[in-house]
Amino acid sequence: SGGVAFPMGTLGDVQGTGWRLGGLVQVKPAALPVAIRGELNYTSLGGKDIGLFDTESAGIFEGTVNAIYSFGAAKDATTSFYAIGGAGIYNSSDLFDTRFGLNAGAGVNFNLAGFKAFGEARFHNVFAPERSARMIPLTFGIRF
Repeated sequence: SGGVAFPMGTLGDVQGTGWRLGGLVQVKPAALPVAIRGELNYTSLGGKDIGLFDTESAGIFEGTVNAIYSFGAAKDATTSFYAIGGAGIYNSSDLFDTRFGLNAGAGVNFNLAGFKAFGEARFHNVFAPERSARMIPLTFGIRF
């Protein structure tokens, strides 16, 4: 998966829009009403001119575990919608050390000719020292 990441709040004051790459593994246990997704992602946020000085770009590694609730769709539907939320560990040698964070958002699955794809938007809140680091990545990916 890949996409664009928008820093928000105090993180957005010192970092610019960036890019994001990641991979995921998702399973749907029959006994649960939700699917479980594990993810590893890397986000690179751009530097920013903040008046007296320019900031450098910053990278954030994350590992998250998420629950996905799929909304009902017809069996032959080409699209279906879902809600996603979870928790994880975030690390940035540029911005903060290893910290706990939460995320929540929504997405859409696409059944295309020969493969499946998805698009989603999520809000990430990393509980960093002094203030939280927040961002909204818009991600698109292909499922195998």
